[in-house]
Parts: sequence; C-alpha cells; structure tokens
Amino acid sequence: MSGGNISVMDYQSQFLNEIYHVDSTLGDKGLQVYQNNLHMTAMLSLTVTYPVLAQMVGEQAMFVLSHRLLRAELPESGDWADWGQQLPALIRNSELNAEHPYLVDIAQFEWVFHLASRSQFHALNSASLQRLADEALEQTFITLQPSLKYLRSSYPVHGLWRLHRSQTEQEVPSRQQLENVMNHQETGCYVIAQGAHNTNIVEVYEDEFNWLRGISDGLSVAALLDIFPAFDFAAWIASAIQRDWITHLE
Repeated sequence: MSGGNISVMDYQSQFLNEIYHVDSTLGDKGLQVYQNNLHMTAMLSLTVTYPVLAQMVGEQAMFVLSHRLLRAELPESGDWADWGQQLPALIRNSELNAEHPYLVDIAQFEWVFHLASRSQFHALNSASLQRLADEALEQTFITLQPSLKYLRSSYPVHGLWRLHRSQTEQEVPSRQQLENVMNHQETGCYVIAQGAHNTNIVEVYEDEFNWLRGISDGLSVAALLDIFPAFDFAAWIASAIQRDWITHLE
C-alpha cells in the first residue's frame, strides 16, 4: 500500500481495494481469509440494506450478488451502510431479471428507503409560509425535505415491501399472500422521506407525482399552478406539511 498522508476513509478504501484485487490463488492463506471475510461482510451489509430483497432471493443469491457488486463498486468509506447503490443496476443486468423483473424495482425502493432512513430531518420553518399570503407566488419556491425521493414502478412494490417486512427472518409469505399483493392495484407512484419520527412511504397519484417533480425542477408556485391549473394547491400544502415533506418556502 502506498505511503503518504491520507485520510482514514481513503486508507480503508485503498486497503479494501488491494485485498480484493490481489489474486487469492497465489497461496497466501492470510489473504484468502481477508478476502473471504470481505465477501461475507459485503453480503451481510447488503442483507441489512436490502432486507426484503434478501428474503426474496435467499442467502446464496445475496452472496453471489454481493461478490459481483464488489467487482463493480468497492466501499468508499469505513461505513458499509454507504455501499450498495449499484445493486439495482446489477440485478437489471443479471439472469434474475428475465424471470423476476420486479426485483430491480424492489431493490431501488429499498435503496431509497435506506437513504431516507439515514437522513437528517429538517423541521418546517412555519414563518416562511407567510410568503403564500404575500401573493408573490412568482418568486415563491417550495423546499422539500432533502431526504424526499419519488419513484415509479409498474409492480406493487409497496405491498411486497410491507408483506415481507411483516415476516420474521424464518418466515416466508404464503402463495395466497403474494397473489393478494400482486393482484392489488397500486398507484405506481411513491414518495419516501424522513419524517420527524419515522421514515414515511406514501403512495401518490400521477398529478401529485408530477407536481413534486416540478418542485424539484425549481419551478415557482406560480409556474406550478400555470402548468397544473386543476391541482388543489391549498389541500396539498396542508397535506405536505402534515407529512413533513416541506422544510420552508423561499
């Protein structure tokens, strides 16, 4: 490992890189132990980050996926919880996708939930709501929770997520339970954000999904109302405040 002044995070990342890429067939048993431990740690980390996916595919598949992911994405910090972002893309390009295409969306859903759950909550600056009364909507912008993310799926990922989260590690959902979830119509649009007490998941309809996209694109309240004239802004702002989605208006 090269010398010089480097941070602890850089040191750990460099150390992992050297352990992983050295050929373990060279006969160094100590190195093989490190590599095996690395693979096991990677699998356990992914199982914590993607618990529903792990229940769905099983331990052996998670070990294979973690092994492949290490080749594409080594941890960049000393915290394994930061690792795993590329897993949905890896699944999309794997043999799992042909027979189980919903796994990509489940993985993406879990990664967004994982990020939100580790994010800081920002309380609403209620004084900033006065901007709505000032009627300067062309210069009024809504700021959402930094953790707030929205995503789509053509599969009932929220129902699948809730079903598997309600099971113990030793349990698996029954065929009837799975059929019930798969036959349940979801909106296909989801918002995940860290609230004051919990990480919240809300199913929304297309109009609200597009409204949130407009906010994220930097549109003012006036511009949003021009684009979505039928949108009930008064009802939405009250609901968004209750859901802890908004930090302030500016």
